[in-house]
Amino acid sequence: MFLTYVGIYDSVEDAKADYEAVHDLHVKAGLIDAYDAAVIERKENGKVKIVKKHETPTRVGGVGGGTLGLATGLVIALFPAAAIGGERVGMRLSPHGVNAGMTPYAEIDETYRALVPRLAAAGIQYLHLVDHSAMGAPEVPEALKRELRSAWPRTFVLAGGFDRAGVEAALREGRADLVALGRPFLANPDLVTRLERGMPLNPPDFATFYTPGPAGYTDYPKAA
Repeated sequence: MFLTYVGIYDSVEDAKADYEAVHDLHVKAGLIDAYDAAVIERKENGKVKIVKKHETPTRVGGVGGGTLGLATGLVIALFPAAAIGGERVGMRLSPHGVNAGMTPYAEIDETYRALVPRLAAAGIQYLHLVDHSAMGAPEVPEALKRELRSAWPRTFVLAGGFDRAGVEAALREGRADLVALGRPFLANPDLVTRLERGMPLNPPDFATFYTPGPAGYTDYPKAA
């Protein structure tokens, strides 16, 4: 579980003071190896400088943090929002995902219910919600998807196992503003034409995913 705190200070010194205070709390609690944090400054010319940072060598996540420039835990994904403005940043979330050793825990849904409003408050432009159940991960509950959709004030993107009928249904029912297609695009260089004409799609070759060379990237056939 990650707890994330992100915000903006009027003073770099105030941000550094909170950074040090939270750092000391982690040291006293014996949790310094679970502490990721940084203070970042955006200059008037638009350039960004990392004033202070601490990255846990074990990458086990964030435990706590200050309020607003100071960020912990999931922070690396939020640096751009504080640095260049949320209107230029999107966030991709995978509730119930199992990639890279992620395991289920009882508070998954509660975590995302708490996280999404905070991301919205950071001004992030769009939220990209992925359901990996089509690839064997646990399914993201439909109720959670709808709750996060309702909690997000800007562009909301769904992804995961969609075909044309599923895309149209999600948009028609207002479950998303946009629907993302990944594997179909990889396997079909003419995907838009196929969808427009109702033509069958090439199945993706999973054995070629994340491999070097052209196989699986440039050798899928176009429709006749």
